[in-house]
Amino acid sequence: MPKKNLTNRQRFLYGAVGALSPNVLNLLLVDASAVFASLTVLALAFYAVRLGALSLIGGFWASLHRKEMEPVKLFQLGIVAPALIMGGLNAAQVGKGAAWSPQTVYAQTLQPACAKYKGLLLFARPQETTAEQAQRGLYGKASARTWFVVASLHREFEEAVLAAAKVQAATKQGALVYCAPDRRHPGTPFAVVAGEHLTVQEADALLKRTLEAGFSTAFLFDVANP
Repeated sequence: MPKKNLTNRQRFLYGAVGALSPNVLNLLLVDASAVFASLTVLALAFYAVRLGALSLIGGFWASLHRKEMEPVKLFQLGIVAPALIMGGLNAAQVGKGAAWSPQTVYAQTLQPACAKYKGLLLFARPQETTAEQAQRGLYGKASARTWFVVASLHREFEEAVLAAAKVQAATKQGALVYCAPDRRHPGTPFAVVAGEHLTVQEADALLKRTLEAGFSTAFLFDVANP
């Protein structure tokens, strides 16, 4: 039985549908927590752009095979290029904490001493900028501004406030008092933070200045990889 001739449009459609299949799997297995953990209209819009672009690539690649008339093979051809692109994007995100919600609070269990001070700051991811929402939608990349520079830890809130003033004067950088995570720093509930929501390069530079200013116990803390 002779094969039915397919038009370029039909070949394109088979390839475009094929391109969507790995994206659906990727959404279920990888992207859902990164893109939709804290859903915004902008992130969703750019995710739709991403799916559309990958479908166009798959359809275009399948349509180039003008001699191919088997729908199943065209479907498979549509999978190839988008799957390679998605594999590269996912590999680039391994170990970067992309599955964390942008507003996830790390200090889930507050130390009892923190409860006395309402409004005390908690370690959390930053509010996303417009560009960060766009990149989360396009390729599932969470904000890189997840680093904190902790200058010192304290048992008493008043002690931490005094230390924060010293840190600010020494580093010429605003210092804030945070509630230290219970499971990580039991017994020292108040953290003096010299810098918040920094990239790793910014955090490294500030840590160096903080140590040089005499705060020998200063350390880095990353809410994406606690």
